[in-house]
Amino acid sequence: MGRCRALIIVLASAPLLPPPVDLRAARDRAQAPFSPVCRDTASSNTSARGRAYDELTAEQRRVFDARNQVFVRRDVPGSPWPAVVVYQYVAATPEAAAAVFVDYDLHRTYIPGVKQSRVSAVVNPTTVEVDYVVSVPVVSDERYTVRNHLCTYHGGESYAVEWTLVRASSTKATTGHARFEPHLDPSRNERGTVMVYSNFVTPGSSLAGLGMIKTRALEQMRETASALVRRIEAERSTDPALLEKQIDALRAALKR
Repeated sequence: MGRCRALIIVLASAPLLPPPVDLRAARDRAQAPFSPVCRDTASSNTSARGRAYDELTAEQRRVFDARNQVFVRRDVPGSPWPAVVVYQYVAATPEAAAAVFVDYDLHRTYIPGVKQSRVSAVVNPTTVEVDYVVSVPVVSDERYTVRNHLCTYHGGESYAVEWTLVRASSTKATTGHARFEPHLDPSRNERGTVMVYSNFVTPGSSLAGLGMIKTRALEQMRETASALVRRIEAERSTDPALLEKQIDALRAALKR
C-alpha cells in the first residue's frame, strides 16, 4: 500500500469533528504579527491578497532570486521569541508544493527535530488536527496538536495552510501559515513557487528566553523551511508517483 493511500485511509478513519467555535484560535490569530490568509473558513477559496514576492525589499529579492533563503525576524512586545517569516524559491508548482506539505504524516521523515507527526482528527476535508512530538534542547520533548486549515487564493492558483495551537505540553500559543504562490524567474525564464513559511510561537517554559534555546528554536524554523523545499524538489525529481498521489489527495480535499 502506498504511503499516500495510507494517508487517505487515516483521514477517512480519523474521528470527524463538528466545527466548534475555537476561541483560542481566534485569540491567537488576533495576536499574530502577520495577517491571516484563509479568511473565510467556510470555504476552501478565499479573497485575493497581494503577492508574496512583492513583500520583499530590493535586497531581499536579490537574495531570493539567487535561490537563497530570506529569513525575517519580527520582534513581538512581551514575547521571548520573535515571529519568523521565511521566503524561499521552490522548483515545483504551487499545487505540488502544497500537496507535499499537507501530507502531514510524512513530516516526521524529513523535518529536523520532529519525532512524530500524525493526523489525529478531521474537522472537514480541508481542516485537520495533527499531533507532533518535537525534540527541544535542554528540556524534555514538546508534544502538541495544531489545527491546520487548507485554502486557495488568487483565483485558485495559490495555496495556503494556516495553523493554530489546540493543546501542548508547555507551549502557550502557536500560529502561522505556509503559502505557495506561482513565480516566474525572468532572468532564468523558469516557473516555480514562492514559498512563505510564517510561524509565531509563545513558549511556556521559563527557560525559553535562554540564548541557546532561543537560537536553536529559530534555527529549527529555518531548517523546517529548507527541509520542506528539499522534500518537494526531491519528490518531483525522484518519486513522481508519490507526488501524483499527494496531488490527487489535495484535489480531493479541495473538491477539484
